[in-house]
Amino acid sequence: MGKEIEVNVPMPNGQFVQKHGQIIDIKDEEEKWSTYKLENGSTLKVKQVITKVIMLDEKDPSGKPIYQIEASPIITVD
Repeated sequence: MGKEIEVNVPMPNGQFVQKHGQIIDIKDEEEKWSTYKLENGSTLKVKQVITKVIMLDEKDPSGKPIYQIEASPIITVD
């Protein structure tokens, strides 16, 4: 598996709790654009690029792994 890491996970009360996890490498990617035509004639394109995936060492109530991601928004206007 990936590199061991400690991450701050946001909680519903607005505080953060430190959790243990592993960085998971991203092997395949497909980044689609959302395209919006604006009334001024411009075209706005937006997408999120995931830069890091962390699988926490705990499961959700149904037994599935919990993931935390880091992403960067990309925006262009034509």
